Order: sequence, then C-alpha cells, then structure tokens
Amino acid sequence: MTGIVGLGLLFHAGAPPAVRPKSGEVESLPERIKGAQSASTANGAHVLRIDESDVNSYFDSELALERSRSETAQIGTRKAPSDSHTALKDLRLNLRDDKMHIYLLLKIRDEDITVDLEGKLYSQGSYMRFEPLNGKIGALPLPQPMLARIVQVIMDSPDQRESMRLPPGIADLRVENSQFVLTYR
Repeated sequence: MTGIVGLGLLFHAGAPPAVRPKSGEVESLPERIKGAQSASTANGAHVLRIDESDVNSYFDSELALERSRSETAQIGTRKAPSDSHTALKDLRLNLRDDKMHIYLLLKIRDEDITVDLEGKLYSQGSYMRFEPLNGKIGALPLPQPMLARIVQVIMDSPDQRESMRLPPGIADLRVENSQFVLTYR
C-alpha cells in the first residue's frame, strides 16, 4: 500500500513557481554576456548581475526553439511525439536571497513528472556546484541526505562533470541578492 501512495505522489505534478516577468525590452542575455566578456578583457575583472526574468526568458526561448526543432524532425521522420522517451517541457528558476529554486517539468514515457529543487549555486575551482537544501519529485519529498548524495553523484559523474565546468574567463558564479553574479577575469 505504501508503494502505491509513493507512486501516486511521484506522478502528482507540482505547480510551477511564480517567476518575475521581464520588464520592458532590454538587451538579450547572450548580448549582455558577450559585453561582459569584452569589458573584462579590456578592463580586467568585470561583474555581471543577471536577474531571474532574464534567465527565464532565455530558457523559454531556447525551449520553444527546441520544441520547434523536435516537431520539424518528427515531421521529417514521420515519428509520433510519443516516440521520445524523455523530454524537458518546462524549466523555471526562482532566485531568493542567496538561494535558487529550480523547477523542471519532464515528460518521461508519456507521463509528466516535476522535479523541484532548492539550494545554493556557487563555483568551486573551475566548476559550478549546487548544494541542495530540499527537493521533491512530484509531491514526494526527498530526504536532504539522499538528495545531497544524488546531486553529488550526478555532478561528479564523468558525463556531467564537463558540463559543470565554468566557461573560460569566468572566475566566480553565485546567487546573491536574488541575482546571478558572474565575475569575469
């Protein structure tokens, strides 16, 4: 009986967090990053602050582009959308003080599953690190020690380790005052 309840909680989709809407037209995130890189090479260290609306707008446009590519590929190969085993349907970040809340909506074998994580993002050496404080899959909360171990295994795996490497020129990355702070060398 406990397994059935756990399975029910696992597939109960959580609500996405409210994110601040983008206010007005501002320079796109990739353009701001390129500007910060140029400023750091010309003037030494440079700090770039990015709020959650910029990051979420960027992710929204990337996910829309990916969906468009996927639909085009499916039309070209005549595959049904259900042929895909796993797909990222939604990604939202909410920044509060020095913490980051990550919401993922995944489609896994025709089932929607949500992953909610809250923790601290920081850099260590040349790598991005994430210290989870709490999390859940669907409505099923994960004990913090288990969550910390899962995140550590994922981040330290050979496949993921390279994706966690900071881009050249970035000396530090963290969340501070509800913003991403990137420090360029």
